Amino acid sequence: MLRVKILITVALFISFILLSTTLSFAQSDINLEALAPITSENIDQLELITSFEINSEWVSFAISPDGEKIAVIDSAGLQMLDISTGERGEYLISESVSNPTFSADGGVLTANTTGLGGNKLFVINFDGGDTPEINSLEVAGIMGAGVALNTDGTRLAYSASSAESVSDGTWNGYHIGPSVIHLVELATMSDQDTFEVEDAIIGQMFFSPDGTQLSYSSAEWLGPMSPNASDAGLQVLDVETGETSAHSDISNILMGVSDDGRLAYFSSLNPLAGMVSCLSPVAVVNMESVTSQFTLPADDCASWEVGFSPDSTVVVAIQSAGSTVSIREAADGTEITTLDVDNAAAAYNPIFSRDGKLLLIASTVNGLANINVYGVPMP
Repeated sequence: MLRVKILITVALFISFILLSTTLSFAQSDINLEALAPITSENIDQLELITSFEINSEWVSFAISPDGEKIAVIDSAGLQMLDISTGERGEYLISESVSNPTFSADGGVLTANTTGLGGNKLFVINFDGGDTPEINSLEVAGIMGAGVALNTDGTRLAYSASSAESVSDGTWNGYHIGPSVIHLVELATMSDQDTFEVEDAIIGQMFFSPDGTQLSYSSAEWLGPMSPNASDAGLQVLDVETGETSAHSDISNILMGVSDDGRLAYFSSLNPLAGMVSCLSPVAVVNMESVTSQFTLPADDCASWEVGFSPDSTVVVAIQSAGSTVSIREAADGTEITTLDVDNAAAAYNPIFSRDGKLLLIASTVNGLANINVYGVPMP
């Protein structure tokens, strides 16, 4: 009997230690006030602040503008993660979604399903109190690569294309019909305007800071999985007049834009590579002058993912299937330093917080996704 009591006591003690450790981890605060804004002068002092393991092979995410929460998308859906405490909320969306996008004020978050059939565009509004309001739009056809939100989160833009199954006897694919850009008023969740584009797939889209222009690029569809990069180009749509100006000298696909709208990066599929999907060099472009500032080489068919500091002075670039992060001057691409993501098989999705204090990078470790949070401690 005494032995049983001792075993129970030991078991309870071990359980208490484990529970205390779990609670300590969940409640251990990260002091964001103790971090300095990341600049080209101090970025070589980056330290790993914390890392969150995601119970999924992959992760997509966006950081809220106040730098306090991460919208995390994994194989189960979308949930919010508190950076300071590590606490995770219930899944707000329990479907397979992608492209998490915050409005600049953090009041609105969007995500969407993807596929050749009908899709859903989810709009999550955080301004209504403790419980976010979740609405959705049914989208016919293929949704474009991204959703754009204007600065105050009152309007969004997305694109959708029709898809018709075709075959020429050698391959089966889809003919992409006209793409339509939808401008949606979020107060009513209805179209405010629509703009038809040529028979092409539209890539990422971004509003100008004042919300009057929408930048995007498109590519003609050549085959089952082959956008024609040579036919891609930057388009700037005036959402008030519907007029579009083309910049044919930027002949790649728009992939991402800095928070202040000053820089963007462009890449594209090489149509000569067929199904290998080799990428052309990535061009970092000054959006004010619409000129290339520097390029990142496409060695061995590898692609790049790029993140910009909020002040557009630093570029963080990660080559696909690699774990080394290249940190560069935005002005000319000069490499400042490199960052190795420890124990990672691959790193991806570099994102800065809008206050510039945090740099988030996803990685794959032992088959599971991680979100790594870096910062520069105050001197």
